[in-house]
Amino acid sequence: LNSRGVPHVLISTGASEFGKEYRKYPWTIGWQPDYVAEGRLYGTDIRNNRPNAKIAILYQNDSYGRDYLNGFKAALGTAKVRTQVVREEAFDVLGGGTPQSQLIRLRASGADTLMIFVTPTPTIQTYAIIRALNWKPEQIYVNSVSATDTFMGVAVARSSAATVNGSISAAYLKDPASPGFANDPTVRLYQRLMAKYNPSGRVTDGLNFYGFAKADTFVRAMYKAGKNPTRAGLMKALLSFNETSPFLLPSGRLKTSATDHFIISQQQMQRFNNGSWTLIGRLVDGRPRG
Repeated sequence: LNSRGVPHVLISTGASEFGKEYRKYPWTIGWQPDYVAEGRLYGTDIRNNRPNAKIAILYQNDSYGRDYLNGFKAALGTAKVRTQVVREEAFDVLGGGTPQSQLIRLRASGADTLMIFVTPTPTIQTYAIIRALNWKPEQIYVNSVSATDTFMGVAVARSSAATVNGSISAAYLKDPASPGFANDPTVRLYQRLMAKYNPSGRVTDGLNFYGFAKADTFVRAMYKAGKNPTRAGLMKALLSFNETSPFLLPSGRLKTSATDHFIISQQQMQRFNNGSWTLIGRLVDGRPRG
């Protein structure tokens, strides 16, 4: 991969392999928080706040789902995994079906807490299926990739507000759909730019804001690379970040080093209710250091 030394940077994935195996992928770097770190946040939250939860896990049967699963179990701890995870089911997203059979088995396990570690389409299907099954877990955790305003809105439409309300996820960027950021200067600038350059786009869609935020990181890297940027100079700039970005949650930082290729690691839990997310808890780093 990139044997000719072509930078492959700020890729839209939280796959942990590009950060963990940076010697294997010296010209590749992701951008968003990695899925292992996010999974750790959910495991830590249950460990601290739901110590008696009976947990069912739906995970994608690929590196995406396994990253979440591994991070979650690492934070929960071996002993609690044995006593609290009552069933886990893998879903093959390439099979063309829905996770109905997996969810029927997860419901039958008696679990009161559901972890959704699949991409947006099967996540939306999951909400629709559990409503059809008349299953309302006491708590649902949904991965951040599937938690944007657009995807959650479709999930509500395909199931119900009562099914989706109360779901917990993680955030690292400001949310253009949240009333809590309605007067934020960066969100308001984003809204003006969307009106000018992408008037047909959904201004509340976090994926549009994501694009702006990533572009901001790239511009910062180009400035750091100097007036005569080179491929190596760009990579050096990307691996020497230690600064804030107005698109991140307050106090969030872009931070890297020669041995730390995870640009964004700080995230905060959030809860969905009646069409929008509200931040809860505090901003934390889900990736162990040292």
